[in-house]
Amino acid sequence: RLRRSARHLIRTARNKCKRLLAREKSIGKYERKTIIESGTNLDAMMRSRGLVDIQQYEPSILVSLKYSTSDNILSEDMYGSLKKAYVLPQVAKMLKRANMELHTLHPGYALCIYDAARPLSIQQKLWDKVKGTPMEKYVADPSRLSLHNFGAAIDLTIVDDKGVPLDMGTEFDELSPESEPQLERKMLKEGRLQINQVRNRMLLRKVMKHGGFAPIKDEWWHFTAFGLTKAKWRHSVIH
Repeated sequence: RLRRSARHLIRTARNKCKRLLAREKSIGKYERKTIIESGTNLDAMMRSRGLVDIQQYEPSILVSLKYSTSDNILSEDMYGSLKKAYVLPQVAKMLKRANMELHTLHPGYALCIYDAARPLSIQQKLWDKVKGTPMEKYVADPSRLSLHNFGAAIDLTIVDDKGVPLDMGTEFDELSPESEPQLERKMLKEGRLQINQVRNRMLLRKVMKHGGFAPIKDEWWHFTAFGLTKAKWRHSVIH
């Protein structure tokens, strides 16, 4: 009986270990690296994740976080006291390179950051706002993640030597056909965009590509440093 009881305990322990291992394997590598950050100061949390303050790295880049104001798609302040834009260190280097190219082409002009690293909780709020509407295509499903959630995407514009944003044809977060780079020719033909507005967008794309960023087809202000697969493999999600 004792031997049977011992064998039973061993089998039970082995089965439990197998279940735990199976559960661990079912969790993606990027999820195992994820740390829940609820209730912490956003600045401290960003720094603890190895992200850097863009302006500490390159002071000539301006920052005007739209989600620290009510001037955004949700019409509410979602970042509170956060006023600094944080990104991964390699992304900061890319931004510096892009900004230097802009200074070469147009002395006095500067990049102005509207959004950078974005907590997943804010991504969920954005998704809840647009889910089930025609605007849904403009916002990443939080279950699939956004590169903003890793500090690897940037929303930005260009300002002139007086600090005034260049006319891009639409405002930031205006989720409309006029905001889509893929539709610019059509919008020009229909008179819904002007040639100077498209040229300003082309300048933004030119300097960002020089820095190593890629534009997207739906939003003139959004640029990515690398793909989502790489981000999930190498970096942690910001909650």
